[in-house]
Amino acid sequence: MSENKKKTVTVKGKVEKEEIKKPISEKSLAIIITAAILAVIFIAAAVVFIVQAVQKDKGFNYLTSDLSKYIEFTKDYKNYELNVDIAKPHDIDVDIAILNLLCQDKSEEALHNGALVTSPIEIGAGDIVSIWYRGYLLGENGEEIVVANMSNFGDKEPHDLEIGSGGFIPGFELGLVGKNTGDYSKFVKITEGKINQNQVAYVSFSRVIGEDTKNKTTHSNVRIDLSDPDIDSEFGAGFKARIMLGNIGDKFDFAVERDGKNYNYYDCTVNFVTECETDPIVVETYFPYDYSAANLRNETAMFEVYVAGVVDYEAPEFTDEFLESKFESEDFGIERSDLEKYEGNTLTEKYRAYAEETMNELYEEDYKELVEAAIWEYYAEISKAIKYPGAKVDDIYDEYIEDVDNQFASSGGQVYNSYTGSYNTYSTLDTYAPAYLGLSSTTNWRDYLYGLAQSLVKERMVMYYILRSENLMPTTDEFNKMYNETRQEYLDEYIEQYLDYEGKTRDDYSDEEYADFVEARKAEIFSYYDAEHFEETAYYNIVVEHIINWPDVVTLDERRAYPVSK
Repeated sequence: MSENKKKTVTVKGKVEKEEIKKPISEKSLAIIITAAILAVIFIAAAVVFIVQAVQKDKGFNYLTSDLSKYIEFTKDYKNYELNVDIAKPHDIDVDIAILNLLCQDKSEEALHNGALVTSPIEIGAGDIVSIWYRGYLLGENGEEIVVANMSNFGDKEPHDLEIGSGGFIPGFELGLVGKNTGDYSKFVKITEGKINQNQVAYVSFSRVIGEDTKNKTTHSNVRIDLSDPDIDSEFGAGFKARIMLGNIGDKFDFAVERDGKNYNYYDCTVNFVTECETDPIVVETYFPYDYSAANLRNETAMFEVYVAGVVDYEAPEFTDEFLESKFESEDFGIERSDLEKYEGNTLTEKYRAYAEETMNELYEEDYKELVEAAIWEYYAEISKAIKYPGAKVDDIYDEYIEDVDNQFASSGGQVYNSYTGSYNTYSTLDTYAPAYLGLSSTTNWRDYLYGLAQSLVKERMVMYYILRSENLMPTTDEFNKMYNETRQEYLDEYIEQYLDYEGKTRDDYSDEEYADFVEARKAEIFSYYDAEHFEETAYYNIVVEHIINWPDVVTLDERRAYPVSK
């Protein structure tokens, strides 16, 4: 046998045969090498995919994954105290609502073309009163607590207020109704001349206590009753005497002493004085629970009011006949039959009962919404994300980015500027997005959206953690019922909003037309919200139903002095 075909090999006495292979061609070698490289790439890609899948938790499920590996609580999520800025309706709120109702149909002509009456007149609904006022809070012992911006004495002209417009804090306008201006003093503002000790002066100044000029403070229109013998104990020895040396409008500097310290006054000016701050109309009222300044919410407020003049308006009286006329108007909102279920011998009595019930219902709705929001704020504070399921965060983040991108395309890059009252146009997504999202131009808007996505995922993990830990999971039948109810609520609300936007009602459609209309709206709403959204909403409603009762809720009724005497 030739050598290039076969050869014999002796191994430990055994003879075996081995085929002699032909040399591999360059083409075959290239194919083998390429296949090997592709295999390595495939394996590397598979490893990366697996690693990323593990890192991103693509298999994460809120209902089945071990949430204790993702979320933890630093405090008890069931037993805690929660402060909520809300207060129950007050007795006077029904009277305020009726006062507003009496002025609802006031014409523009009656609003603007009346003549100012300065002679004595009884203030009523719809009147426009020109007033000077000074307000303050009441302390625990009945002392005055002066708060900024509760007086218009420093203005050039009195303030015009329509009684029943709701243009002031609740109860203020009601407190003026029925008052005869002839029974009270008028405000006289003296802006020039000498100063005497029977007057009340409104003084502006800058003050430095001691020698440190860095502690300089500025005060405007400080009310100083010059007949008060204790003025110097507050402002420094000799302050009153120095004030009375000058004339109204003079500006001067001086120094006095108090408690062993120098009180240095700069640009001290008596802006004006009054001689009539006696016998004003005194109005007791309150700041509403949703007032912009949180420290004033539901606080007692006292106002001394001086009426400079009144534009008289003959408002209707609150009678059964008045209500009958309101039922005839399309925009009243209720019909006569709606009052039948309420107790009372007259329509006015029934309407009062209806108004009181409506306010209580609105309170319950607001209470639940505010408590619910406060609970999730509390949970955000006491929960910590150990790690995030990255895939869930990415999904939400991608939706946010898509929304901004779509808005950019549909708006042509325009964003409305409320300060200028015009639109600003942005040429790129990166310049448009911060303006659209209300961020500064230097903020990384993508990081901002990613943070929002993380916050939402964290909130969902908290929700599902409580749902599962507290054994709140519904049965299949219970869940299906809630799921379908949630879908129907969304559809009903969408249909109602659509009809309202179109200015139509159900009666504008035949049965067949309305069925087609509903099907069209159903297709729209359920293409926008997927099944996962309704599932999550159903679970959310289950959790809220329980957590709303867990905290010890402390409302403004308990944290503030109740403002109106009952």
